[in-house]
Amino acid sequence: MLDTASAMISWMEGASIKAVKVHADGTKEASVMVASSSDKRSAGFPQMTRSGNKLFFAWTDDKEKSIKVSSLTF
Repeated sequence: MLDTASAMISWMEGASIKAVKVHADGTKEASVMVASSSDKRSAGFPQMTRSGNKLFFAWTDDKEKSIKVSSLTF
């Protein structure tokens, strides 16, 4: 939840991590591509957390075997 009237939803679409802001009335804004990942299971599922007016996304880079991080300001 971003506030009492909106939430951010993220998902994997192929190897892309995407997110969209959805309002309480069901309307949504344009989706954004957060980052590229891998569609392999070993990459795991991206995690999202909020700090202030930023959302942080973390996922495993399957090729480098390391954790990657990206952020969005809302």
